[in-house]
Amino acid sequence: MLIEFDDPALTIPGFSFELDVREAVLTTVDEAASLLVVESWHPSRGYHRLARA
Repeated sequence: MLIEFDDPALTIPGFSFELDVREAVLTTVDEAASLLVVESWHPSRGYHRLARA
């Protein structure tokens, strides 16, 4: 979730954003390009890696 807020203490006028990360997922292929690799992180589940043909 991206939360926008105006911070008058900033030296550069504009808006600031706060990023509330609830889950992150990275999907790639392995070096041989033979497996789909899904890596994910969630606060309650932690890190998980799944590789599938």
